[in-house]
Amino acid sequence: MAGMSRIGAFLGLVGGALAVVCVVSGFMDIGADPLYQSRAGFGVAALALGLIAGISGFLPRLHPAAASALMFIAGTLGFLATLPWYINTFYVAALPLWIVGAAFMLFGAFSPRRA
Repeated sequence: MAGMSRIGAFLGLVGGALAVVCVVSGFMDIGADPLYQSRAGFGVAALALGLIAGISGFLPRLHPAAASALMFIAGTLGFLATLPWYINTFYVAALPLWIVGAAFMLFGAFSPRRA
C-alpha cells in the first residue's frame, strides 16, 4: 500500500469511527421516542454504511481505486440515510474525511511507484 493510500485509509477509518459515534449517540437520544420508530431503519443503514466506509481502505483484496469508490459511495449513502432519520447528528463531519480519504486513495492507486 502506497503512502497516499495509507493516509486515505486512515482518514476513512477516522470518518467511520466518527460516524459510528454519531449514530450510536443518535440512537441514545431518540431510540425510545415513538415519533422516530418508523425511521429507525435509516439509522441502522447509516451505521452499516459508516462501518463499510470506515473499513474499506483496509480490505486486503480490494484495489485502492475500488476501495476509494467504495469509501465515497458508502459514506455518501450513509450521510443521505441520516437525513430522514435524525438530523441532529454530526455524521456530516465524517463526509469530508471520506471524500479526502477517497481522493488520497485514488491518487495513491495511480501514482508512480519507486523501485
